[in-house]
Amino acid sequence: MELFQKYPLSRVSEYTGVPKETLQNWLKRGVVVGHNQDTGGGSQGRHRSFSFYTVMQFAMTKALLDAGMGSVARAAECAAQFAHVGGGGDVFDLPERMPAFPFHQKNGETLFAVGAERCTEELWSISGPRDTYGNLRYHVGKSFILINASEVFQLVCNRMGKHSYEILDEVYPDEA
Repeated sequence: MELFQKYPLSRVSEYTGVPKETLQNWLKRGVVVGHNQDTGGGSQGRHRSFSFYTVMQFAMTKALLDAGMGSVARAAECAAQFAHVGGGGDVFDLPERMPAFPFHQKNGETLFAVGAERCTEELWSISGPRDTYGNLRYHVGKSFILINASEVFQLVCNRMGKHSYEILDEVYPDEA
């Protein structure tokens, strides 16, 4: 898949909307720990390059901060869960979710909620039978910050010149 290549910091900044200086600051402070496939950096002349997983981690970190999360470290920690760990599955009565990707669009919108101690993803559809709010409260508590992860993914794809639905069809061929 085209997305699984390496991206220089300047492109990551362009795709996520996070200024390059901010990204460099997060990396220097060790707040956003990249995926083990990220390379470079650490010495002069070694340019960093990042996986799509880390691109999505930066984008989700920004979305959480924009939604009012006060701690960059907490936002990055939760964003890493979305970007580097899959989700869903039979245990939660959800379809499978691949790391860094929302659920397939045919299932609904992917919401990502961050509570005081936990974070989780959930499906929402205007005509769906799920108790989305009840499920979110059960998993993260009474108060939480909510991000539409489908919209964040679409924004990143648009900035990359890609169509998000086509990408999700490729990631989830059985759902297409």
